[in-house]
Amino acid sequence: MKTELCELCNEKLQHANIYVLAELSEGKLKISGNEIGRACEDLFGDSDYEYFYSFDEENTEKLFNLLSENPEANILALLNKNFSGPDCCKKLREFCQDHSIKYSFFSY
Repeated sequence: MKTELCELCNEKLQHANIYVLAELSEGKLKISGNEIGRACEDLFGDSDYEYFYSFDEENTEKLFNLLSENPEANILALLNKNFSGPDCCKKLREFCQDHSIKYSFFSY
């Protein structure tokens, strides 16, 4: 199975630059984000903030089944349609919480 990538956010805002990438590999979704700027320094004490969401196969499948009833739908296009822009990770977290979708989170 090949690895597929999709850019969810690549925005330069007044106080931060935000870059978020979704990766689907071996049936598992991984989302990595990087924020750089004054807003990060104010919140986290460092101008660079990196974070990662990892979904197992079961929760990846659950997420995509809830986003589309069509099994032929492009998974990454669904992610981009539903969770893109500067608030993409917030929207994803809220969706997962509302639908009991589990993931692991790591940041530094």
